[in-house]
Amino acid sequence: MGYIVIGQGDLQVDRANVAEGMEIVAVPQHVTLRAYFDEGKGLRYGPGLDVFGQLSACPEISGDVSVNLALHAREDLKGAELAEFLHHVPGYELIRPGFDGWPNPLLLCTDQNDVCPKSAADLEAGKSHQCSGVLSVRGGDVIWLACTWLAPAADVEGHTVAEDWVPDEATREATDAYHRRAVAEVDGHRTFDCTVSPHGFAFGRLRDTPYGAYLRRDGAECSLTLVKEQASDGSTSVTWAFEGCPAEYRRYVSRELERYPADECSAIQYVDHSPPPPEGTLARRVDIVSPDSVSEEGLAAFQAMLRVIGDPKIYKHARIALEHEMVDDAVGNTPRWQKYCEAKRLGVNSRQAVESLFGHPSAVKALGRLKSRNLGPADLAALSRKLKEQVREVGPYGHIGVFE
Repeated sequence: MGYIVIGQGDLQVDRANVAEGMEIVAVPQHVTLRAYFDEGKGLRYGPGLDVFGQLSACPEISGDVSVNLALHAREDLKGAELAEFLHHVPGYELIRPGFDGWPNPLLLCTDQNDVCPKSAADLEAGKSHQCSGVLSVRGGDVIWLACTWLAPAADVEGHTVAEDWVPDEATREATDAYHRRAVAEVDGHRTFDCTVSPHGFAFGRLRDTPYGAYLRRDGAECSLTLVKEQASDGSTSVTWAFEGCPAEYRRYVSRELERYPADECSAIQYVDHSPPPPEGTLARRVDIVSPDSVSEEGLAAFQAMLRVIGDPKIYKHARIALEHEMVDDAVGNTPRWQKYCEAKRLGVNSRQAVESLFGHPSAVKALGRLKSRNLGPADLAALSRKLKEQVREVGPYGHIGVFE
């Protein structure tokens, strides 16, 4: 006999509902616990869909002890399609918080009086779970599915929701959790497709959810670039740069972001869609008919520049070095350059990228032109994307992007 336990939650201790001292609980020998999480991406269900292929296993939650996990009820859990879908898993009983006599929230262990086992030693001493939590089951395989949202595949793939559908508080909390997790995973910068509306915004995979469809009713599409930088004192700043966000929606987006702490949203920028660079300015495309038509030095300079503008942190240090006339110092690896790198905690890869760029006069000249234009994060990200598209086309009869 096995159990599929599904609800809204994550793989952290829910301190609002877990009793103090019961954050870690023992898993009985007759129970095998396996935990899965959708990482904020949501769970689609329906005929032919692989539930576990959409989830990430958490190997840390296994063995004799576990974090005392919690799941909460959601409107999504009431769907007959979900129950029918999961009931078809052979040999497993479906458990949902708030259904069939199970409490909401639903915990692994609900003990409030330090009676249930918390360690392998407690189990050996004969303690057992006498609470109303999931670990009180008679035994078997317990599959714990923690999700941020659930939806039938048709609702997600069709990008539509019922006209009267509005997000509940749980959906909004899940939206925030997904956005903040995405911010935490950004290294340097990353650009997402984004939907904005008077009701909020959604980016990344969240756009392909009922919440994303809800925003599109009276919303618009734009792009969002998250730029993360770390200061010498260890603090982190994150700039949210929206490109193409209509002016009438900007105050709603800013209002939503006011709730984010400074290390998740340090600054907000709005820029109109950037027109393509005119011929002969930032970049141009040169036809070639043989590999010999472009020198190795020219290609190396282009690749060095692409590497620098593709990372806001590296670009910042290259710009500073240029402003302080340290080009020759970087190329020659002088004590002055070494002192700068140590003071700014410049990593080996970042340092090599700047040194490589400064080794090509044409790239240094291009950097000076970029610097004079005061390009923001969104502009640099757009330029980086454009140049990456060009460099992928390098070939005997293709094209190559080069800086003038």
